[in-house]
Formats: sequence, C-alpha cells, structure tokens
Amino acid sequence: MERKQASEFPQELLDIFDLYVHGDIDRRAFFDRAGKFAVGGVTVAGLFEALRPNYAWAQQVAKDDKRIQTEYATVQSPQGNGSIRGYLAKPAAAGKYPAVLVVHENRGLNPYIEDVARRLATSNFLAFAPDGLTSVGGYPGNDEQGGQLFGKVDREKMTLDFIAAINWLKARPESTGRFGIVGFCFGGGISNTLAVRMPDLGAAVPFYGGAPAAEDVPKVKHWASSRVVMTWGRPTDGEQIQLAGEAVEYYRYAIDLVQRKAQAPLDDYLSDLVRLRDGDDGKATLHEIGAIAFNLLFAGHETTSSAAANLFKAVLTRRDLWDAICRGTQPLAPVVEEGLRFDPPVQAWRRQTKEAVELDGVQVPAGARLLLMFAAANRDPAQFPEPDDFVPGRRNAMQHVAFGTGAHFCLGAPLARLEVEAMLESVARHLPGLTLVADQDYPYTPNTSFRALRKLMVAW
Repeated sequence: MERKQASEFPQELLDIFDLYVHGDIDRRAFFDRAGKFAVGGVTVAGLFEALRPNYAWAQQVAKDDKRIQTEYATVQSPQGNGSIRGYLAKPAAAGKYPAVLVVHENRGLNPYIEDVARRLATSNFLAFAPDGLTSVGGYPGNDEQGGQLFGKVDREKMTLDFIAAINWLKARPESTGRFGIVGFCFGGGISNTLAVRMPDLGAAVPFYGGAPAAEDVPKVKHWASSRVVMTWGRPTDGEQIQLAGEAVEYYRYAIDLVQRKAQAPLDDYLSDLVRLRDGDDGKATLHEIGAIAFNLLFAGHETTSSAAANLFKAVLTRRDLWDAICRGTQPLAPVVEEGLRFDPPVQAWRRQTKEAVELDGVQVPAGARLLLMFAAANRDPAQFPEPDDFVPGRRNAMQHVAFGTGAHFCLGAPLARLEVEAMLESVARHLPGLTLVADQDYPYTPNTSFRALRKLMVAW
C-alpha cells in the first residue's frame, strides 16, 4: 500500500489533525471536523489512520543494524522525578564520540525518536533519547495515550530529568565531553531551556519567539535591510560607516527589548529566556540574550517578509490565480510552495568545499569558495518542467531548495510557510480587489544572496 504524502491532503484537514496531535482538540472533535473530507467512499476513520504516523514506514535505521549498538538505560535524577529511562545508541566501533540528547515531542519516547537516535549513532554520535514519561510508566505504546500522560508530569521536574540525562551522557567513557541537544516540538523548548541553563552546551535547536511591537516594525525592517547590504552587498566606504551605525542601533534595540522583557515578562520566547536566566549571569547575560534577539529578529523577519513580497508580486500578475484564491477554490499551501520555488527570498549562499569534488565535469579543489545558486536550482528544467511558469500544485514542488537542504536546512521553514500562508489568506479575504500598480519599477536591495524587494506598490 502506498502511503500518501502530506501535500496530497487538504491543508485544512492537516490543520485539524495538527490540533488533535498537540492536544488542542480530542479525537471526537477531530472526527466531527474532518467529516466533510470523508467523500468518495473514504471514511473519517480511514482519514485518521492515513494521517497517523506509521513508525515502521518511517524507520531509516533498523534496530539490529550492525553499525551501531543500542540499549535501554536508566539515569538517576534526584532533583527531578527520581530517575529517567531512555534509549542509548552508539557506534559499534570503540572510541570516543560527541554526545547528543534527543528530546521527544509531547507524547514520550516513541519509535520515531528511537530511530532518530540510531540515525545519529550511524553518523558517529553518542545519542541518548530519554523518556519524559518515565515517572508515569513510560511511553504507553501509542501517541494518543502518551499525550494524555504527558499532562500528568511536573514540567520542571521533567526538565531536571533531561538535565540529569545530558550530564550522564556527556560523562560516559564513550563521550568526548562535547555535547548538544536536538528536540522536536516540546523537545525544542527543552533545547532552548538547556541552552540557557548549560553554558557549556555545544549546540541546540532554537525556535523563534515573539514579534516586536507593531510600531517598531518599520525600524526593524530598515535595520534588517541595512544588515543585508552590509554583509552581502558592496557598500562604499561612506556607506559602510552609515550601515555600521545602523547595525549598532539595531543591536541596542535588541538589548533594550530584552531589558523590557526582564522588567515586564510576557508569554514569548525572550521572556522565557529571561525567566530561565533568573538573574544569574553564569547562565546567560542580558547581552547574550540580546544577541539572540538581534539574530532572530533578522533571520526570522527579512527572509519571511521577502518571501511574502515576492509571492504577492508573482500571484498578482496572474489575475485568474488571484481570483481563485479569493473565491477559496485555490488551496493556499501549493501557492506558497510554488512561490518559494519560483522566487525564493534567499537565492544564493556561500559554501566552502571540504574535499576535492567533480561537478558536471568541472574539477573543484578542496577549500574552494562557492556561491550556490538556489534560485537557479529551483528553475532547473530537468527537475521542474516549464520552470519559468508559476504552477501551484506541482507534484514535486517540495523538492525546491529555497530553505537549503541537509544539515543546513532552515529550522524556521515550517514557521515561514505558516506566516506567508496566513498573510496570503488574510489579504485575499480583506482585499480581493488588490492589484499591482501599473508600470512600476521593482527595486531590490543590491546584494549577492537575498531577493529583497525594497517596495511593492499595490492598489485596491
């Protein structure tokens, strides 16, 4: 039986299932809301089973893979829930390896997380995936019951269990002492927490936080554009001085933002970092949290705003497509995906080869500096037929490289997609008569990497 891909389901159905998965609605509510998609002989129960993860199909490394060794281990956690059990995976060859803690979603140590640990072991990491549900009997065998048990565990004690686990892992004789953490959904929050509490943590997976105040958006946009020119453009000596001054203003804004969060915390990422710091500079200084804000405000803003502007430019030049979006007959997710392929916000990036390689008959030596043209790859006719046509719903649309690929894949990709789709839906609903101003120029910020419109004039 061939398993469908997510892109083959209606986005609204995926959104309903996402609410169920994260505990916002129960199973009965999912069945009620999903009923309208049960057509053509397909039942709601069949849709539910098709959407549920099949861990056997997702497995990439077999449990008995000869390249690795695995076992279950219990770690003592006297400050947490007493102990935490987990899945240890390591290379079969004797030696010392960097350690990685793998933290699950809000359902416990399921087979997928164990497989992630095995994947890391095949890449020469010492991986440990602890089960945050240990204190309530452990992962029960299915995600639905795991989600129910998750709410019964003291969150702070569970966090202390994960800290005990990573301390145990990095102290093992197979460990080099260097360690990091990768977390999924809830586990991403644990990654952020440990990044603040453990200053010797080598690497963690961050998620984006709260947005700046609405009145600050024009300033942030200007500063972000200036940073693009300063880093990826060719400014004159005089322009460099001006851009450096604006970068300082940008950083001071980030520091001030963190200090305001310290005085009046809100329900957002920066406030959480300030709370976890708890006044202790040994965990993180306010300037260090400010540096995180400085980088996230740029990375999470410049790319997404450019992706949205490029998409609106492409869609509004195709009136039939815009009208279909406004009528609700054109699903939005395929439009967003095609927009990312057609005109990505980051069109090129710098890389350096680690070893000599031959690419399409060209010898590239080790240490060569390359400029990878993502936008050109996204218009490769061998990969995308009629690449210069805007075609929502391409079967291979997800194969574009707008977010990079492999180890360098953008962690904010799901959030960026969600934000651009929300913008598209809101504008189409409120401004169906929107048009591009005729005969306008399309000025872009001059640089090597970002496809950033300086302005896009519209009328309604």
